[in-house]
Amino acid sequence: MLTIHHHIIMAITALKKADGNMKISEKAYYEYLYKCLKSHELLPKTELEQSMTFRHCFDMLGISYDIIQKAYKEFGAYLEYVFFTNARKAVLVRDNYTDTASPVLERTAVYFSALGCLIDHMIDNGTEQQKKIAFSSLQLGNFSYYFENFSEKKTDSVLDELFEYVGQGLHFIKEINYPAYSEIIDLIHKAAASELFVSGEKSSSCSLTDKSVIFVIIDLKIMTADLNISDIKLFEHFALAIQLIDDICDVFEDVEEGHSNPVALLFESSDDVYTAVDKVVGELIMHINAINKEGSIALSNFVLYEIREWSMSCSYIRKMVWKNS
Repeated sequence: MLTIHHHIIMAITALKKADGNMKISEKAYYEYLYKCLKSHELLPKTELEQSMTFRHCFDMLGISYDIIQKAYKEFGAYLEYVFFTNARKAVLVRDNYTDTASPVLERTAVYFSALGCLIDHMIDNGTEQQKKIAFSSLQLGNFSYYFENFSEKKTDSVLDELFEYVGQGLHFIKEINYPAYSEIIDLIHKAAASELFVSGEKSSSCSLTDKSVIFVIIDLKIMTADLNISDIKLFEHFALAIQLIDDICDVFEDVEEGHSNPVALLFESSDDVYTAVDKVVGELIMHINAINKEGSIALSNFVLYEIREWSMSCSYIRKMVWKNS
């Protein structure tokens, strides 16, 4: 059974030649990735109209903008994009399955996404005290307090406020569909374990399951908890598309920081990093096409938007986009 230490060594080895030199430089890698993403129209475009639509969905769900301001003031986490895009995603996913909206489920999914992003921000960019609080929030006792006992927030922190909101939504799900609630709780526990594993907080995990895949599937299951959806192919394509763009953009950063990255491990079995990049981008396109087939054009366009924006989290890609705009 491999520990995270062994996976890190494998990932570093995957980016090196036999003589110890890097298979490819960071600059060369991202220049090629930029060209590859651009050739498939996976880089950002001017989409002001979409941004306005996202804000409209956020307002429709009745979420207060105050919580965005609190997250920035308390932790320096700017979550406006997270709230707006996830509000739009919730509306589109519901529309794909039913004409009946469920503001409670849609709001809960948005709060869950914001909670996960805030915890990620605290672990990756927070002070030592904030990291300690984030890791503590991922413990079973905290989940039980909010997600099983549905208790009120412990403090006035925006972190506890988000936990309380998600807990209230899960209580609603438990009342209307207990099997769905149980499945979501089980997935949340797995996502937390994966977060601790990926961050290096726990070094002896039995799996390398990517937390982003589990996270997105939980999000989608919350949105549709009343619909008894058994075929989750659409959910899986959605989650894997987001995982791939995240991993391919962060591969060097993840290896350097000791985080697991499936794309880095893919390089291990490839003699040519460029071919491996082509393969991953090809898989990304396949998932987008599958979303169009399994879902709708609106959903695949939304995933395209997310992928284009996600690529801008990489400083190399961002600078090249700005330079060539």
